[in-house]
Amino acid sequence: MELFLIALAPVLQIILSILRLTGTIKIPIGAIAVLAIIAGGFFSMKAGSLVMDSIVAESPGHGHCGMPFAAFFIGGTLVDFVAAVIIGAICGIVYYRKIKNREAISPA
Repeated sequence: MELFLIALAPVLQIILSILRLTGTIKIPIGAIAVLAIIAGGFFSMKAGSLVMDSIVAESPGHGHCGMPFAAFFIGGTLVDFVAAVIIGAICGIVYYRKIKNREAISPA
């Protein structure tokens, strides 16, 4: 479940980027990338929280280290940030080529 939450932001970005490229939505690709980074941070925090809740449930009454939460937050945010940049760049290139091809085909 926790890894699913970390992968959710890039999947959301891919879906929104495809909808942008097909013209279904008008949100700029840069805004989609920023939204994915913010969602990635939120989902990473939620995944870390779920991990900490399961650790606390296994041994109640004991002190617990916060390192699993930090690992999920930092690692998940890093993965989501890198994925957002790569997906945004690829979709930007595809969108730019689509615009250039449309200009080349239409008579001036």
